[in-house]
Amino acid sequence: MKKVLAVLLATLMMISAIPFSFAVSAAAGDVVLDKNFDDGTNGGFERAVNEDGYIVFDATTADWQNTYIYANNIKANTDYVVTFKAKANKEANLTFKVNNNWGGDTVKESVAVTTEWADYELKINSGDVTTAIVMFASDYEAAAAAVYSIDDVKIVETVDPAMIGKVVNGDFSDNSGWALGSGATIADGVLKLENIGAWSEAAMQTVPVKPNTNYEITWKSQRINGAGAFNM
Repeated sequence: MKKVLAVLLATLMMISAIPFSFAVSAAAGDVVLDKNFDDGTNGGFERAVNEDGYIVFDATTADWQNTYIYANNIKANTDYVVTFKAKANKEANLTFKVNNNWGGDTVKESVAVTTEWADYELKINSGDVTTAIVMFASDYEAAAAAVYSIDDVKIVETVDPAMIGKVVNGDFSDNSGWALGSGATIADGVLKLENIGAWSEAAMQTVPVKPNTNYEITWKSQRINGAGAFNM
């Protein structure tokens, strides 16, 4: 789970530093795809049909060499864990791909499947993807291909344990890590906000945290001129 940590300020407030300290253990990130097909549909996977709570695609026909779904919540250059169950009507390789808008694969990993259900796990990096198409594909031409069954597809963003509960660039040494809104600037180790009355997310970043966990947050602030408020 992730929590958006937003800094909201107005009217010439200056923050000299925001050092945050947390003591928590690692946690999984966001689930970006979770399909068990128990609803009787193909879950959005094109070229696949639901059969008793799982999907099947027949790679022995020229038009069904793969099954795919658009998953645009997959972010570029991000680590994910991919898990799924699979089997085939004969021993064969099955390839998992992330394709960038039909322009080429940023991820391509193959597993050997048998005629019995088995669990598979892949650790991937999405690469330089802009429009993610998640795909299961045959490693073979139609004449030698198999009929594949797939279930319980899940893609979860992984989190570096060192970054749990950590704010990137909390001392504002540069602009890295922060999304700056109107009136927000970072210079000389200081976040300065000058957008009078604009209660918007002036400086924001997303920080991975654990649910139902206590955190200690510390910061330093200085109001240079006028009225202002600091919310977190």
